[in-house]
Amino acid sequence: MQASLSDFWRDKRSSDQTEELALVLKFAKGFISLFGEGYDASWGKQSRVSSSGKSAKDKTVTLDFSPLKDKQVPFDGSDIDLIMGEAIHESGHIRYSYDKSELVKAAQGQFKYRVAKEVHYCANIIEDFYIENKVSKDNPTLGLYLKDAKRHFAQTANIPQWMIDDMRQDSPSMTSIITAWGLISLLDWNPPQNISETSRKLLTQLVGNTITAAKANAHKKRIKLSLDSYQLVSALGTVPEPKPPKPERIGQEGEDSDGE
Repeated sequence: MQASLSDFWRDKRSSDQTEELALVLKFAKGFISLFGEGYDASWGKQSRVSSSGKSAKDKTVTLDFSPLKDKQVPFDGSDIDLIMGEAIHESGHIRYSYDKSELVKAAQGQFKYRVAKEVHYCANIIEDFYIENKVSKDNPTLGLYLKDAKRHFAQTANIPQWMIDDMRQDSPSMTSIITAWGLISLLDWNPPQNISETSRKLLTQLVGNTITAAKANAHKKRIKLSLDSYQLVSALGTVPEPKPPKPERIGQEGEDSDGE
């Protein structure tokens, strides 16, 4: 069996679940400290960074517990690698991300109305792609953890069929296009060949923006790329249009039939 990255430095394991989870958080804090001082680590349902003050109580990196759910302790090295990849990704936001208030201000200035949540979705894709590339370039070893995490989430991703069906339409929804763009950019997903030309052109432009973002160290350029991306899809409907009901089959039981 191929050794996991964490097998080279993991010196403690426990058969007690509570103790093992505490050890994993301790390991994660070691990686987090490479990007920002004074941050605590905790378990939650979704990975994110919270920073509302200067104390550790107000500065926390929350890690998604679900990959470890129902796993036997001590955890396998591949599971530890995955959690460390989460911690490194979220910690990258500490060092490299901008204050989201700048995004809101720029969006209000460009669009002159309340900032739609889809603006934030676009910015998240741009920023996540930038951070993963920036961290991997600055520290290739940490990039290996990000690569392992990406591989895991790509293998376990639930690709919604409604999204694929919608992208086959000449007028796809904004929700479908942004979702597919995120899957392509962050999980290397390959969309089906038979999507519509409209969907293909939009995705090509959006992926081009994420590639440009990888080299955009100036955060104002990434904000512009986020707003440009939203501008591309803003004319689309926000959700897929319901499909028309299927016509009833001629000759069903209880109906007249011409005998065809």
